[in-house]
Amino acid sequence: MYLLQKRVYLILEYAAKGELYKELQKCKYFSERRAATYVASLARALIYCHGKHVIHRDIKPENLLIGAQGELKIADFGWSVHTFNRRRTMCGTLDYLPPEMGILIEDTVLMQMLEGLVFI
Repeated sequence: MYLLQKRVYLILEYAAKGELYKELQKCKYFSERRAATYVASLARALIYCHGKHVIHRDIKPENLLIGAQGELKIADFGWSVHTFNRRRTMCGTLDYLPPEMGILIEDTVLMQMLEGLVFI
């Protein structure tokens, strides 16, 4: 008799520089170049996840970590799903849900990085 076990184990690399959120609080805002670098890195990471049919569903500065070389890492996959279909459910952190569904969450995070807006 075969037992079919389906478990997902997530192992994250060490992020020596901590949360993007804390770095943003410390700096107040990022330069356009730094913000663009982070957003480009986030876009590449999300393209990779979506290519594996994983939807994160809670992208925010608190869930973005910075590695020793300044590289961005996505953390906290608690709301994520593995699916081949688009989701219509509302979940994640309400402060980061776009006011219109046509606006990407990256826009909200980018605005926060450039303007120094920190949601509490």
